[in-house]
Amino acid sequence: MDNLSGEFRQALRSLVRTPQASLIVISTLALGLAATTVVFSVFDAVWLVPLPLRDSERLVIIAEEGGVDASGRMSAKGFHTLRADRGVPAEIAAAVSKQVVLQTQAGLELTPAASVTQNFFNVLGIEAMLGRTFASHDAASAGLGAMVVSEELWRTRLGGDRETVGKTIRLGSESYTLLGVLPAGMPRLVAGARLWTLAEGPLPALRVPGGRSLDSLAALEAAGVANSLRYLHVVGRLDDEFSFSEAAAAANSWSLRTWSGAQRRLSVVPLRRHLTGAGLPGVLQALAAAGFLLLVTCASVANVLLARAVARRREIELRVLLGASQGRILRQVFVESWLLAMAGGVLGLVGCYWAVGLAGRNLPPNLPRLADLAINSRVVAFTLSVAFTTGTLVAATLALGVAHVCGLRTARAALREASGPAPGRRDRSERGGHWIVLAQVALAVMLACGAALVARSVTNLLRIEPGFAGDNLVVVRGAQGGMAWTQAEIAEAERRLERVPGVVSVATGTDVPPEGVAPPLPVKVQGTADGPAVIAGWHVVSPTYFRTVGIPLLKGRSCTSTDLPNSPAVAVVSQEGVRRLALGEQPLGRRIGLVVSSGADPWWVEVVGVVADARFTDVRQAPGPEIFYCAGQNPRTQQAFVIRSTTDPNGLLGDIRGAIVSALPHRPIRAVQAVKDLVAAQQATLRVSAGLFGIFAGIAILLAALSLYGVVAVAVARRRHELAIRVALGATRANLAWLAVVPVVWITALGLVLGALATLGLQRYLRTLLFGVAGLNATMFAEVSFVFLVVAVLASLPAALHAARTQAAVSLREP
Repeated sequence: MDNLSGEFRQALRSLVRTPQASLIVISTLALGLAATTVVFSVFDAVWLVPLPLRDSERLVIIAEEGGVDASGRMSAKGFHTLRADRGVPAEIAAAVSKQVVLQTQAGLELTPAASVTQNFFNVLGIEAMLGRTFASHDAASAGLGAMVVSEELWRTRLGGDRETVGKTIRLGSESYTLLGVLPAGMPRLVAGARLWTLAEGPLPALRVPGGRSLDSLAALEAAGVANSLRYLHVVGRLDDEFSFSEAAAAANSWSLRTWSGAQRRLSVVPLRRHLTGAGLPGVLQALAAAGFLLLVTCASVANVLLARAVARRREIELRVLLGASQGRILRQVFVESWLLAMAGGVLGLVGCYWAVGLAGRNLPPNLPRLADLAINSRVVAFTLSVAFTTGTLVAATLALGVAHVCGLRTARAALREASGPAPGRRDRSERGGHWIVLAQVALAVMLACGAALVARSVTNLLRIEPGFAGDNLVVVRGAQGGMAWTQAEIAEAERRLERVPGVVSVATGTDVPPEGVAPPLPVKVQGTADGPAVIAGWHVVSPTYFRTVGIPLLKGRSCTSTDLPNSPAVAVVSQEGVRRLALGEQPLGRRIGLVVSSGADPWWVEVVGVVADARFTDVRQAPGPEIFYCAGQNPRTQQAFVIRSTTDPNGLLGDIRGAIVSALPHRPIRAVQAVKDLVAAQQATLRVSAGLFGIFAGIAILLAALSLYGVVAVAVARRRHELAIRVALGATRANLAWLAVVPVVWITALGLVLGALATLGLQRYLRTLLFGVAGLNATMFAEVSFVFLVVAVLASLPAALHAARTQAAVSLREP
């Protein structure tokens, strides 16, 4: 113990004697470790923090896959059959997303909610913080008037008063008894629900174009869609004696028995993967990029410490000559590296407390479980472990050179090595430094190539034509389903909106790009052979919709005020819809039908117009086939106002909201948003990834530049006698400068080749971040190469100029 304590004291004194090198190493390590720790803290929040559910590893999400619907949900018939057959060894429960109008003292508020089966919370393993959840006697009485709320809604909208449990709460025109409050931090499994009611069946009312309402299992079966409309979110808790793989096998067997011959199967996915699956690949890619940056940091630190070791070479050789053992010298190397690494780790953690808060404010809001982002004990342990490992790797690299010095057995050998290498030759430590810098440059090239790929993806995303004019456009979203506005309410709201200064056009529809919410439904063409229906998005729009949204009309006409329920049913089709439905060169007058049941007649309409394609559901997705029905023939379906202005829409949001509230005082408003903000939100993930890769690549290039400068500076310092001799023999300044730059050119060129080859092998792991980019091409590699060559020249320039100014008489007199 005394020996170890002495080693630490001696190592600390040694580091204090060279404060500049020590501070550079600590700062560099802190930078690399902080970047890695921030990304790991996001990974920890997304994947490692346990779900606040009992035995959460046994929870699964069950869905129907295949066929025409890829919603990740189940049909009512499928759910009831699965539960009756025990097709999966699990207790299963279901939920249906909806929206309710919550009446509080502050007024009406549209609240995301869900209807759930009685056993929903029991399956999830959630117990109420206050009161209770649903019980069997609630189901026996059809659960009328019973609800459970989240802690956040209870605290912010119900006053956080314990006495509210058991009292009556108004949801629209109905009264409900508040049974309980769930604990804070519960995952929102169903479309961000903050309130839960007990469902009958569970089958809330579903509306489809044509005015039909399907509100029970019997109604769905009568319509023939009980097995085709998938709208149930199904969760299951595996039986204790079954593993996940056994449950998946059972689900596959049940699928084959139940849907033999159909293109449909049952999928079973762990709940954690379901909650985090969308964001995890991007986080893992960022973590890998941070790992590469950390390796670049290690190489940079190793270079600095190697230069420091070279400067202390005579000290080490003297200690060897005085009898110091190789083990003691190597122990000091490791202790010094560990001290520097742990100091860098602590400093990196300090920076992380600020960086994590910054990351939480700038990460895409759709990244799951951001509320759990924090510097916890697991993150601290990770950082210190990585710091210790980094110190060990750096020390092991240095130990190779130190061991070479320690292996000099005679004073003559030591003095011969101390006199420096022969002209034209490099000693072992210099060659080792070059290999370290080569690895550093190759890693930096990989990060730069990754940043170039993601940056090109962002450029492609910004250049795409969305198919609509999103600038100066505002969308006002109201309630969904049966709470949509009446024609009289729409007319009054339009009159008030048109009086808002700057508003030039107003329209209504079921939804608005780029966040279309209408589910795709099967569509067939009259007079064609029976075959698979085309899945198309359906929308109900007012006569001014296309002009307001900015979707060009290519053929025919749009909806008009004469398209009423008693007039022939008509529709407008997108270009992609014309192509997918094979309507040909003359689509006008063709009849298409919305298929709500394989056994029932389609709802036939006549095509009266064709509009340009628009990216309705996401600007990152190619346009799909879209069918637009007329609002006059489909009353009570509009759920959104679209307002076009002549000025910045963000400055009009307050006036627009005020106009809507004054026109519809008893109708809750879900959101008032500028469409350009919706587009920016969909681009946020790619923008953040590009920014992150760009920052990492910039840091890596900077560290590589410093190391390249070190290569030239060390080479010039060691070869000053050789350079002086060359001057005496007639070498020009250009010759001397080129001699100093040659190692950098070779290292950079080889690093570019190795980095590009590694990028080509690893770029497939970046494909989830790429948009419109197949992979690294010659143009991008040329751009990255140009940047690195410029950096290499600039990094080597000071030392090269110093070499060019070598004076033979002065240098030869130096020891």
